[in-house]
Amino acid sequence: MISAALLEAALAAQRVDLGGTLSVDPVPSPYSTSYPLHHLTVTRGDGVRLELLVKDLDRGSMLPAAREAKPRFLYDPAREIGVYRCVLDPEVLGTARCHAAAVDDGCRGSWIVLERVPGIPLVEIGDRAQWRLAMRWLARFHADGRNRSAARAVPVLRHDEHFFRTWMQRAREFVPDVRLTWVAERYDAVVDRLLAQTPTFIHGEMYASNVLVDGARVCPIDWEMAAFGPALVDVAALVAGPGWNETDAMAMLAVVGLNVALPVRLVAPRPRL
Repeated sequence: MISAALLEAALAAQRVDLGGTLSVDPVPSPYSTSYPLHHLTVTRGDGVRLELLVKDLDRGSMLPAAREAKPRFLYDPAREIGVYRCVLDPEVLGTARCHAAAVDDGCRGSWIVLERVPGIPLVEIGDRAQWRLAMRWLARFHADGRNRSAARAVPVLRHDEHFFRTWMQRAREFVPDVRLTWVAERYDAVVDRLLAQTPTFIHGEMYASNVLVDGARVCPIDWEMAAFGPALVDVAALVAGPGWNETDAMAMLAVVGLNVALPVRLVAPRPRL
């Protein structure tokens, strides 16, 4: 956990008006998934309160489930820090403001201090209008060439052929073949179609659990897997919501002008073991 002294120095370096000595009250966040998150209420000397979120990005701090699921080659704390610092414009996109960050220099570790966005995870919202709002946000985000240009300075992932092939190879190592049959038979065709699309800057894990909604504000979080790749990767992640049926999915796709003539199968059929 970042110390109060280090937090004060980091915020001061970013020219955040501290107004005096800080008092820091860290509270573990219930929404920690990959890395430990702490809510920080920073009270300035003049009484102004800053509601912040600190994310510990050290590999050793990664939560056990995430460490097992995400292979080592995906880890790079500079990716998410770079996205927040260089790519995302909170005024335009509504994303969280980055107040301070550090990539491990041997003594301070890797961490990022963000605005704590008031909002509800989209996965907890049943109102389909809010889901369509998030899809419209995603369409605007993908279409904005400024994001693509800025992301070239950040070590984002590349969803190229090697990247896609890696996941099927890893799946064969860990999952019995009988459970992969349905996916494996269709995998090459899907990869070919994805590679045929013009790559853009994508979130990489645009699941509903990674999207906060506060009124008209849509705020995707957790940019650890940001990448250049097919926009359809983000669209598919967002459409794969809980309790969806084909009608829901088609309505979401229509928001971004995707009209799919063939039925959309959201879940592969269960194999007969």
